[in-house]
Amino acid sequence: MKKNKLLLLLALLLTAATGAWATDVYVVGNGNSDGNWVNGAIWDPGVAGNKMTEQNGVYSITFKDVDANSELLFKFAINGSWDVNYGCTSTDANELNKTLSNIDATGGMNFKFALTEKADVTISFNLSEMTYMISTKGMKVGDDAATGYTVSMKDGVKDADKWTVKVGEGQAQALPIGGLKGDGSETVTLQYTGRLKVKGVKATSEAAEASVPDGAINGKFSVSDGKQVYFSKGNLRYASSKWSFFDNQYDYYNSYSADAWDHFGWSTSATDYGKNTSTTRSDYSGDFVDWGATMGTGWRTLTSDEWTYLLKTRSASTVGGTENGRYAKAKVNDVKGVILFPDTYTHPDGVTAPTGVNATDATGWNGNSYTAADWTKMETAGCVFLPAAGYRNGSSVNNPGSCGDYSSATPSGTDKAYELYFSSSSLNPASLGSRFYGLSVRLVSEVTTSDAPAAKEPATVTTAPTGAAIVGVGKTTALVSGGAADGGTMMYKVTTTNTKPASTDGFSEAVPTAQGITASGKVYVWYYVKGDGTHSDSEIAATAIEVPVADIVWDATNVSELEVQGDFMPYENEGVTLSANSGSIFAFWNVPEDPTKAGISFEPYESGGFTFTAPDGKAFKKIVMKAQSSAGWGEVNLGDGWTFVGDDTNNIYTVTWKDSAASSVELLPDTDDFSGALVKCIGFYLSE
Repeated sequence: MKKNKLLLLLALLLTAATGAWATDVYVVGNGNSDGNWVNGAIWDPGVAGNKMTEQNGVYSITFKDVDANSELLFKFAINGSWDVNYGCTSTDANELNKTLSNIDATGGMNFKFALTEKADVTISFNLSEMTYMISTKGMKVGDDAATGYTVSMKDGVKDADKWTVKVGEGQAQALPIGGLKGDGSETVTLQYTGRLKVKGVKATSEAAEASVPDGAINGKFSVSDGKQVYFSKGNLRYASSKWSFFDNQYDYYNSYSADAWDHFGWSTSATDYGKNTSTTRSDYSGDFVDWGATMGTGWRTLTSDEWTYLLKTRSASTVGGTENGRYAKAKVNDVKGVILFPDTYTHPDGVTAPTGVNATDATGWNGNSYTAADWTKMETAGCVFLPAAGYRNGSSVNNPGSCGDYSSATPSGTDKAYELYFSSSSLNPASLGSRFYGLSVRLVSEVTTSDAPAAKEPATVTTAPTGAAIVGVGKTTALVSGGAADGGTMMYKVTTTNTKPASTDGFSEAVPTAQGITASGKVYVWYYVKGDGTHSDSEIAATAIEVPVADIVWDATNVSELEVQGDFMPYENEGVTLSANSGSIFAFWNVPEDPTKAGISFEPYESGGFTFTAPDGKAFKKIVMKAQSSAGWGEVNLGDGWTFVGDDTNNIYTVTWKDSAASSVELLPDTDDFSGALVKCIGFYLSE
């Protein structure tokens, strides 16, 4: 049977592995002062081929497979004087450029090697009567197969031994092959020499998971759909002019010191990461500066939405008999606080199971108590502990041991910010507080591996809300209605400027009303869908619903008794009067068969029209009437200052008066035969 040969160029490498790095290799001669050193011997970190030899009093140490541009630091000391002969060679005869530098009172020499390629490095020296140490700095050693990327065949593949691979123009060799860069600079060619018919090869990535960042707890916590984080091993602190994490998760400072901070005000460019005792709100205005920058790349502060998702929404393991066990109040090493359980968690054997999981009351606070030894086991299993460290007001730390206040990255206006707050009887991941309060900070680092939870399908708006025609200041009238969603709950937020919110902070599922509005003008209602357990949140709508707000509004809520008959029966409501200027002019509240189409019917049968009169001491600056259609209104002389605008596409018809402020305004003064579409509502904008 004819053999089939197949050459394939693979752009996707299969597995990544961590290389062997010699970080601490010691060689010690006479005068040893460290109990871990052995006179005349080498401590080998496990890298094959590293060794020390001696011949005629000259000692040599060899490092296998040293990467180009590695650096070694030598330290020698002999009774305060120098006595060393040194030489450097490589087994493949590469030229080694070396530089002697950094000689100081403590003794030290830097040898820097500029290798053209990977090589074995041998360093020789005379011992004499001295103590010396060799340690590598950034020196990469070891077998190629343990570094970079590896190409291999999956277990169970037929004729796996019939495949060979070559890199670039190199020699073909058997699989697996390692040491590949994986940066797109190498071409990997596979060749099959067996008898099977091969139609194609599918390359898949099985990249090794990134290691837990230095300074982090190994538990993974979802903070949104598809995003997980590691928590730092302790709260953030600034002490002795240095930023660091506390050694233990339950550690904190219970009093103020100008030399040791762990309660920080709102972090802006003006407040130096919140190391500020001012209690003046304006001192903390400005954009947020993340505390994560103090601890290096990758660290950041959670947003308020992420705190809320972590504590209220994420899926997690069953803990203490509670599904989706996310947190529990407890004492750890006799410190009160909140335990956070990672997404995937197995409670350690021999440690009492938690009670009061996901409970906000005092049950878990009092019912769970773990020793430092217990906590070590739970921490190893991925748990995080947030101590109830209180908060700082000026130079006084209040309520340590009674409540916890943890900052988020989310502001509210110019003088407040969202925080995680908890006490023995409550837990609120989106509490609001003044920016000048000093709060605890717990940083996170995002998990970047490919095994993060799959993203959920987003919830959707099936019916967009409809804005009210016009609403009155301070009324309980709903600003919008009719919104419907699939996969979640409609959420709303009202702003006074047409600027889309940057996050979902401050949104509520309660349909907004005008009750909290204190001034006439326009408001803007934003909305999105908060996902349920199987859906992620939708995006915030790109365009807000614009709703006009007037000082006084006549509509179905308050004008059902409206009836004007000639010049002898006016109508007054909330200080505004509607009157007719002749005997055959009428206006009344008309309710046809469909009550939703009710409205005011204006019917003048002779000249004179109507007059609106403002409340005592007030003047109209604008009057807006919303009609049900354009019938009549778009074809008649409305009077001085009045205009009509119709939008048949959206069924919006507006009759507006806007002129110099006046205490009385005439409508239809020269019309003697008019019966236009009903007016659903009238908004009156007033001035002094």
